[in-house]
Amino acid sequence: MGSKSIAINAISVAILCLALSLCYFTYELSQIRKQIPEILIATESTTARVEPALQQLNEVRDLVPPILEEVARVRVLVPDILREIESTRNSINPILNEVAEIRAVIPTIVDEIAAVRGTVPVIVEEVEQVKAEMPNILKTVDNASDAIKQTANEVEALRPLISEAITEVEITRNSIPSTLDRVDSLIVKADIAGQKATEGAVTGIFTGVLKTPFKLFGGFSDLRVDKDVIGIQSFSKEDVDLASEALQRIDSNQSGSNATWSNPNTNMRGTLTLVKTYKANGRRCATIKNDAWKKDNQVARKQFDICRNENGEWRVKQPQ
Repeated sequence: MGSKSIAINAISVAILCLALSLCYFTYELSQIRKQIPEILIATESTTARVEPALQQLNEVRDLVPPILEEVARVRVLVPDILREIESTRNSINPILNEVAEIRAVIPTIVDEIAAVRGTVPVIVEEVEQVKAEMPNILKTVDNASDAIKQTANEVEALRPLISEAITEVEITRNSIPSTLDRVDSLIVKADIAGQKATEGAVTGIFTGVLKTPFKLFGGFSDLRVDKDVIGIQSFSKEDVDLASEALQRIDSNQSGSNATWSNPNTNMRGTLTLVKTYKANGRRCATIKNDAWKKDNQVARKQFDICRNENGEWRVKQPQ
């Protein structure tokens, strides 16, 4: 009886608790029902906010594939970028060393700047001196300008005389060949007279007096040639003499210098040309070219060499 009574009491308490729970649930449910409108309003508001977020999310989702492709391309470039970074990192030490060298030179540069700065007052002083002398310089320039004008006036005054002077020069120039011919004739005659005379002192002095002034002009005034040298046996003695005289008129100091001769008695004419000069065994030598014509037919074309002997006279160089 006692245990049944406890069980009954327990069930009664449980039923009472259940009834109380149902009452509390009913009360809370009624309270929730009162909040449902607010919850619905909040839900609608949240929905209104979520929809733009969802739209943005879709847009972001559309952007993801291009971004992934760009990331893939960047990933391909990463090794090159890393190598470039490594190369740059390796070049840092040389750059730092060069900076250190430049930094070490800076004191010297500063000293040079200081030295230049020290010379500035001297330069300024010299400039001031030049400024002070400028009036004198300008005066000198003015005087020089006046002198130039005076000189120009004198030149203008002398200009009419130039044509007369040129005419006189041309006349003098035209008279030179005939004068040289007469001089060469005198030299040849002096050579002949010297050869026929005795070897006395009077003859030597006479020949030397005649020859020396013309040797100074650098010609072959003491040289004579024969038929074998000029290359034709049909030359008369007069042809040989005329060729020798022409040879003596050549300027021995000017390669290409030449002289011509002609003999109307034999219809022979020729040109002797200095081809070149050179030294052999310490003595001065020259190569002469001889061209000869009889009327319009060339009868000789030969080169021969001449050298100065121990007495300083020109002689034909004998073949070795």
